[in-house]
Amino acid sequence: MTRSAPRRPSTDAPAVFKAPPATPAALKRQALRNALLGTVELLQHRQAEQINAKLIDEYVALDWFEWRGGSLQITLTGENICKQIRSGLV
Repeated sequence: MTRSAPRRPSTDAPAVFKAPPATPAALKRQALRNALLGTVELLQHRQAEQINAKLIDEYVALDWFEWRGGSLQITLTGENICKQIRSGLV
């Protein structure tokens, strides 16, 4: 039986993870997340008229808001996104 030489620690620099560049869709979704809490606050204070119609359409398309009986309401998905934002998970 032969003995092998002891292993030396690597002198190579550790690999650095580089995130892929953000896509326009990812940037848009992040912008919507950033505006979500403010939008929810406007709804809670019955000031929905101050919310941009295009923003509402985008939230509805993501299933974060929905129209119920002519009233804009946050969905369960939207509530969960808010909880994630408040807890710092996103």
